[in-house]
Amino acid sequence: AYLVTGYPPIMPKADKPPIALNRSEVWAITAFLESLGGTVTVKLDDIPKTAGAPAGGAAAPAAELKLPGDPKAGQAIFMGKAACIACHKAGSIGASPLGPDLSQIGKIQTRQYIMSKIIDPASMGTVAGFPPGLMPKDLGQRLTAKEYLDVVSFVLTLKGEGATAKK
Repeated sequence: AYLVTGYPPIMPKADKPPIALNRSEVWAITAFLESLGGTVTVKLDDIPKTAGAPAGGAAAPAAELKLPGDPKAGQAIFMGKAACIACHKAGSIGASPLGPDLSQIGKIQTRQYIMSKIIDPASMGTVAGFPPGLMPKDLGQRLTAKEYLDVVSFVLTLKGEGATAKK
């Protein structure tokens, strides 16, 4: 939308190949670039819902990701040992408004983002509208490696209202 005089419009679309960022990644880069000049005002809702989708606005089919975790066991850990439902809603479970609603997180975020937020919540920045430091810093250390993979596998199944773990 903004071209510097004397430069051709050679920047590829960030939400199409070869870059192919998803909507959340487009938002994150926009927020980062805004932060270089001052206050970040962009919100995820400012990014078109079609960003990252193929031409015509249809949602791109999600590639099936096979992690060695068990989503069913991950749901039990999410609800129990990890106590994620104390702060998060995840489809038909939980209802707390303390943390972000995760009901669609598997559709709008990358596997790397989800994994990083569990291991080191501050690593990927603070979710807009929520105070920093809300998520326990030691959550990744409280879980065994298997529990961690199970929780990540469960969270990746959260792709819409009423999402539940599938085996």
